[in-house]
Amino acid sequence: FKVGKFYEIFFYDAAISNRVCDLQWMRQKLEPHVGFPEAALAKRAQMLVDHGYKVVIVEQVETVEEAKARENKSTVTLKRDVCQVFSQGTITDPNMIG
Repeated sequence: FKVGKFYEIFFYDAAISNRVCDLQWMRQKLEPHVGFPEAALAKRAQMLVDHGYKVVIVEQVETVEEAKARENKSTVTLKRDVCQVFSQGTITDPNMIG
């Protein structure tokens, strides 16, 4: 999940990313998670794909104002959706192609 300028990975996916990418555990929240800056996406995704995993990028797809209008509440949950998928058969980023 993209959160600000970082990607955060939770629960079992975090354990895999910790092992494969040597990402450090975050201790700021109750959920076990790891993360990395958005500038490292190609490198981290490539590491996971090279180990046979698929990487799905989920990002926020609406603004706070759009969510408030949709839910008609003061406290809202922002919609997030799949924006990219990386796998051995779907990589198109020139920086990731060997």
